[in-house]
Amino acid sequence: LGLPAMSRVRIGFDDPVADGGAVRSDAAGKWADRNEDAQLVCRIDVEPSPVPVYMTPPRVKGGGSPEPEFWVRTGNGTRSLRIDEMLDYHRSRWGRWFRRVFSE
Repeated sequence: LGLPAMSRVRIGFDDPVADGGAVRSDAAGKWADRNEDAQLVCRIDVEPSPVPVYMTPPRVKGGGSPEPEFWVRTGNGTRSLRIDEMLDYHRSRWGRWFRRVFSE
C-alpha cells in the first residue's frame, strides 16, 4: 500500500499506532497493529459477507467498460473465479441466498 495509502487508512482507526500496538474491534471486524523495527505491521480480520460481493476493475485506456469480477481468498492468496467456479462457490457458501435469487 505504501505510506500515503496507510496514512489514509489509519484515519478510520483512530491513530492505531499511538500506543505502540493495539487490538481494537467494531461491528466491521477487528484489527491489530504494531511498529516493529520501523516497519508498520497490520492485521485486519473482517467478518464474511452474508451475500456475494463483486469488484469492477478500473477502466483501461482505450478499452470498454470492464465486467464485474468475483474474487476469493484461498490460503494466503486471492484469485478471480471463472463463472462455473463462481456458481459452485455461491451455492456452497450462500445456498439459501442463491436459491432465492435464482428461483425468481
